[in-house]
Amino acid sequence: MTTLLVRHAERVVTMDDSHPQIFDGGVFIRDNVIQQVAPTDELPATADRVIEARGQIVLPGLINTHHHLFQSLTRAYPPAQNAGVSQWIEALAPLWDRLTPDGLYLASKAGLAELLLSGCTTTADHLYYLPPACRVADEIAAVEEIGMRLHLCIGQSPPPASLFGSIEHAEVLRLGSETIEQFHDSNRLAMNRVALTGSLMFDPPDLQRKLIELADTFKVRLHSHMGETAGQAQACLDRFGHRLVEHAEAVGWLGENVWYAHGVHLNLSEIRMLAKTGTGIAHCPSSNMRLGSGIAPIVSMLHEGVPLSLGVDGSASNDSSHMLAELRQALLLQRVANGPDTISAETVFWMGTVGGARVLGRDDLGRLAPGMAADLVSFDLEILDFAGALHDPLAALVFCAPQKVAWSIVNGVMRVWEGEIVGLDLGDLLRRHRQASRALLDG
Repeated sequence: MTTLLVRHAERVVTMDDSHPQIFDGGVFIRDNVIQQVAPTDELPATADRVIEARGQIVLPGLINTHHHLFQSLTRAYPPAQNAGVSQWIEALAPLWDRLTPDGLYLASKAGLAELLLSGCTTTADHLYYLPPACRVADEIAAVEEIGMRLHLCIGQSPPPASLFGSIEHAEVLRLGSETIEQFHDSNRLAMNRVALTGSLMFDPPDLQRKLIELADTFKVRLHSHMGETAGQAQACLDRFGHRLVEHAEAVGWLGENVWYAHGVHLNLSEIRMLAKTGTGIAHCPSSNMRLGSGIAPIVSMLHEGVPLSLGVDGSASNDSSHMLAELRQALLLQRVANGPDTISAETVFWMGTVGGARVLGRDDLGRLAPGMAADLVSFDLEILDFAGALHDPLAALVFCAPQKVAWSIVNGVMRVWEGEIVGLDLGDLLRRHRQASRALLDG
């Protein structure tokens, strides 16, 4: 067994109701599990490794519940820069169809590195389309090298499906089954889990029901998009005769094992149905702003009790994979819509930690407490960007300019130290990523 001791942190933010913040505190870890979170003078005096965290704020690793890592090769693509969702997909889909195994690996690794440096330790990746040349293992290899936790949402029915041709139902189910059997770990503290994904808007209802049956068989979760644009909401009504949540209920895609990205265009009745069924939402404010999709009714969702989390969304619809920046955008955008006193820094941190863990079905993540996974991050407070804000370090992380972590521990392993990803040649990754991006865009 190995032990690790973090001590003398300016502030430890536990996200645990019993002692939310600890001054001059620390964390004692054995292997990959937190043993103790307390003031420094109550912790063991020694460990195999001791980290002095003076001038730092320590908090649970952030949890990103919606992403498309493969898109990092196509950020700020000129034909898609000023497009709404439909035109954006039409511009980018032909590029994604040409993705190579090395391209998927590099795109994933770059996106994961960016997430890790922003304080994220767990990410859900919505791989709604696996290009013909690629394998799931190409992405998994990047995840294992970076060392983050992954919830891989696998499917084969991207909207609009016509851009990629017809896909057989049997192939969708086969891909889901094989991916679960090969990569899903149902154990507590798992590093890799798999969820199934489909499209409420474009998949036939019989396929949607078969995906539910498959998810029930393997006891995995379901993920999709919902209500990203007003046009999608109307199209659902035109095609199926139901609004979005009604259609989800009709095909069985509501419940505590289901979460959706966006939820921008939902009415109060639909929000209450999500709350009643325990169906989660991944709020993606930057992407919604970038594509002009609208402002999700997050304050209403909070009031009604919808399970809420945060996602950076696709690398080409946010053009950033900075999780701390997403917390800031969530706070600012809701204040634009609802006023300055409707959402706080503490609330968005809750969404990015405890809320994310709940949406992903994890009871081992999102808090610093005994028995929880040893996923924690630290930010330096004694920097120019936080000058004048240290009376409330947690609020400083949200209100001030988003920063990168000082260090990051995932599953008890140091993954970032002094602002650098351990064992990663970032220069080489950027060079290879740039070449892959250029090759993809040049065709």
